[in-house]
Amino acid sequence: DLPSDLREPASTDPADAPDDLPDGKKVRWDGAAVLLGETDSLAYTAESFLQTVANMLEEERVASIHDLVTLFPDIALQTLQESSGRSGNPQALRMIASQFDSLWCSQPMWQPWLDDLQQLPVSGKERIDIRDRFWRYLKNHQPEGALKLRLTRTIQREHGSMMRIEFYRLESIAHMMSGNHDKSIAHLEQSIELAKGSCPYLASKLQLLLGEFYRHAGKWDEWKSTWQNAVVTNSQLLSTHDSLDPQFWNRAAYLRPAGMEWPETAIGNLKKMLADQDLAGTEHGLTLTNDESVVWFAIGARHLKRGEGQNAVLAFKKAEAVETRQHSIAALRQHQARAMVTAGQPGAASAILFQLVAEHEGTTLADRCKSILGVMKLQNGSVTQGLNLIQASLASIESWPRDERLRTQADYALALLVQGHEQEGLRRLAEAQADFLSARDLEQARQCLWNRARYFEKTGQKDQLRGARSELLELESTIRR
Repeated sequence: DLPSDLREPASTDPADAPDDLPDGKKVRWDGAAVLLGETDSLAYTAESFLQTVANMLEEERVASIHDLVTLFPDIALQTLQESSGRSGNPQALRMIASQFDSLWCSQPMWQPWLDDLQQLPVSGKERIDIRDRFWRYLKNHQPEGALKLRLTRTIQREHGSMMRIEFYRLESIAHMMSGNHDKSIAHLEQSIELAKGSCPYLASKLQLLLGEFYRHAGKWDEWKSTWQNAVVTNSQLLSTHDSLDPQFWNRAAYLRPAGMEWPETAIGNLKKMLADQDLAGTEHGLTLTNDESVVWFAIGARHLKRGEGQNAVLAFKKAEAVETRQHSIAALRQHQARAMVTAGQPGAASAILFQLVAEHEGTTLADRCKSILGVMKLQNGSVTQGLNLIQASLASIESWPRDERLRTQADYALALLVQGHEQEGLRRLAEAQADFLSARDLEQARQCLWNRARYFEKTGQKDQLRGARSELLELESTIRR
């Protein structure tokens, strides 16, 4: 197989909003997108990610692109790494580069990279450049052919640092595939040295790959120290970025040297992130004292945020498997049920939720489970039953984790609108929108506002519709820093 750095990660995200306001049976109730209308989860490849950004750019959804790159840094990076100087969506590619530079780099890195790609000479019938030829050799498992191109020798003095970083990375992978361990390590070390000062996120991913190279070379001590540096470097980004790359942490868990503990610094940074995002703590019945459960819960929570339900289920199960406290195990099972709903497994989710309600009746956890069951009723078109279940769960809602609380409030507002309670439904939807903005969740706030606009359009309230559309334009023109 190709090294992990070349494998295509599977990622999902809620699809764009639909054109029509449907009946109760087709309303998206799970809060994952807070949409009125049917929607599916998309698995992003580099190609589909680029096309999604192109569509957003055409709709002038600049703020949404910013949030997309924040939520999917791994896919954005892959898109840029696989980019060609002759991309079919050059404007979208430059937007991704601009957003990635502003979010993850201390200086412009990927924008100059795109300029440098344009300057590479092309050859052959397909008129492809040397970097594209090298990439094709790697994908066809022909590293010897790739190395004959002498990619790093084509670097010119005027080229930016990202071209050096990328060309040395690509040659290191080719050397690794050819069994040239020393050369693969030397090339990748040079790539890391260039990246660590200006793009620590990229440097951490390269360090993780370097650890894998050391492992293949039988250099165990170097493998352990490099793996630890990669994990600590990536965890330090959690204090400055409202995002966690679950693919990185999945890979770090897989590549962790046997018997090696997670770095104390990394676990501390993960715990702080979970507390800052109101995801874990004694007030939510989820006290994670096991380092392994901290890591897997953080991975699961981010997968769920990204709409990757099945990946979230697996991560939450791994967290449950190593937890010992019964109240934490129950809370983790509730998270599994939420993820199962997103993954399209309502039967399995219901079984867990009913059991938790029976075992914890009268508690906040039971109310949170009833809310999910209510959402599932709404999904099935049983709006009245779903509305009643959600209403019965609201007594303790102020003590719920923030994300669950806001999504439930938004779903409740939509159910009220479908039931004809216009005034209260619109008021609650506007409140949910404001709360999402306060929580710096721009995409969810946008969906609340979009739902209001669609409701005004379907009910013929033209003045209110113009106002909502004006708010949408204003929201999309503001990039959250």
